[in-house]
Amino acid sequence: ANRNMAFDGRVESGLFNFYGKEFFFEYDPFKITLENSDSLSFSVRAFKPDSRGRFELVKVKNVLESINGELLVDHPSNKSGLRGFEG
Repeated sequence: ANRNMAFDGRVESGLFNFYGKEFFFEYDPFKITLENSDSLSFSVRAFKPDSRGRFELVKVKNVLESINGELLVDHPSNKSGLRGFEG
């Protein structure tokens, strides 16, 4: 069965948000090709802890523009995400 798909919009991956058009998910290699990503926003840990001693996530005010490439969702043999990341 063909499980590939093309889409526009937002891809959220961890602390990163990719926005754009012409994204393409390929099931077999389990990756998303970001063909026409107009921007990328992301968050980072705060430099100082809050009153509870936690380092909150802070959204970076600037965005990166014209980001193209591939987002590897997971290893093709670990599509269910049951095994941890080795690396």
